Amino acid sequence: MRIATLLAAASLLAAINASSLRAQDEAPRVIQKFTGDLGFVQTSGNTQVTTTNVGERYTAESGRFMVTQAFALIYGKQRDTVNTNNLRTSLRLDYKVDRVFSRRPQTRSAWKEAAA
Repeated sequence: MRIATLLAAASLLAAINASSLRAQDEAPRVIQKFTGDLGFVQTSGNTQVTTTNVGERYTAESGRFMVTQAFALIYGKQRDTVNTNNLRTSLRLDYKVDRVFSRRPQTRSAWKEAAA
């Protein structure tokens, strides 16, 4: 009886271990995107204008979740006076709900009812 109990326990442990390994292999794939930009403009003539801009955007998507982070800075001077100074930051979390609405079958058509 002890051998049967030990064999049952060993097979149960092996099944649990195999299922946990399978669950680790099915991790959701993460898609990452990064975009950055940098700009500098300097003009002269009747006036002297200098403008600088820096920006970046990072997006990570995994399964139904998507996180987006962005940063932008614009700075401009005309002679010794600052005429442009803009700082923008954002953080956004999105959750896809397309699967929820696509499972519901369409049972009637409004066009067919209007024609009848």
